[in-house]
Amino acid sequence: MYKSLLTGALSALFLLSTSITSVKGIPRVPNNLSSHDPSRLMYDNGVYCFYSTGANIPTWCTSDNGNTWTASTVFPNGIPGDVLAACPGSDGHDVWAPDVIFNPNSNLFHLYYACPGTKSAIGLATSPTINPSTAKWTSKGVVVSDTPQYNSIDPGPYFDASGNFWMAFGSGFGSGNTLGIDAIALDKTTGLRSGTSLSVLTTGSREAGYVHYRSGYYYFFFNTGICCNGAASDYTIQVERSSSPTGPYESRRVFDAGGGSIHGPGHMGIRSESGVDYFTYHYYPDTGNSVLGIGTISWGSDGWPSRQFITTTSAGGLIFQENVSYAYDTSKVTLVRMAKMPGREFREWSIGANSISPGFFVTR
Repeated sequence: MYKSLLTGALSALFLLSTSITSVKGIPRVPNNLSSHDPSRLMYDNGVYCFYSTGANIPTWCTSDNGNTWTASTVFPNGIPGDVLAACPGSDGHDVWAPDVIFNPNSNLFHLYYACPGTKSAIGLATSPTINPSTAKWTSKGVVVSDTPQYNSIDPGPYFDASGNFWMAFGSGFGSGNTLGIDAIALDKTTGLRSGTSLSVLTTGSREAGYVHYRSGYYYFFFNTGICCNGAASDYTIQVERSSSPTGPYESRRVFDAGGGSIHGPGHMGIRSESGVDYFTYHYYPDTGNSVLGIGTISWGSDGWPSRQFITTTSAGGLIFQENVSYAYDTSKVTLVRMAKMPGREFREWSIGANSISPGFFVTR
């Protein structure tokens, strides 16, 4: 049911409740940051970065709260040789679905990525910082490579509540639904594989596994559907949960199926900051290539997560939460479009340039 967030006519005054203050900590994200299979959003000493599928690991970073984003790559000279040797058929540059996590045991950032080829492999590189001007990414070699049991793509590293280190990975696509997403134990310090145990998280045509711990449960996000088909993509983010970091996971629910001009959302990542859980993902707009999206997670009284808002704007990427009041001069507010989904109705408003913080705001 539609709930208006635009109230009153207080002549361009911008009123907000204290619950919105935490949003100030994350950068603004415009709607044109090219990205596919984005990592979680990372922070390091004033710099935010995220990483994506592409040649040499494309990277976007900002040090001014998102006013400007600078593009770079992790491996300007191509995939490190020790990993490249494990993925025959690779072009030496193409990398899939990187993800980064800070490891407090090594005091390093650990970057996991897939090298695709006739046989794929997941590699690891570490650096004391993510700031592209000072980062020194050192290859640590192969974490895992293809076997008949699994596809070595889509790494999703995570720590459990006891500090144990794990990595979700894999895909059931193109394998007759016999494979899926698995988890392996990682050495707490090196970040490389520890032992030979393999936990099956899910089977079938699913990929992009990501595990997030909260209040006694591990939430396992993954994608179903078809990606990479522009606005016709039906990629959907699903979620299951378990009291164990390696499952069994159950009670699958849809987390994000898109809507309006958001098509094929995929590859979930979460950043928790100031008491708010932000999620990053890619999506296809009505036309063009995939771009980065960002939103917040609302946790229900039953403990299950839901997407709290959608926002991508050409005026700075301002982010707002539901159930917060905003007051603008109504003469400067225009309803741009509506989009209906099962059980939901989204309305997108434009705030005129003479108002404070102009831009597009999606409410529901």
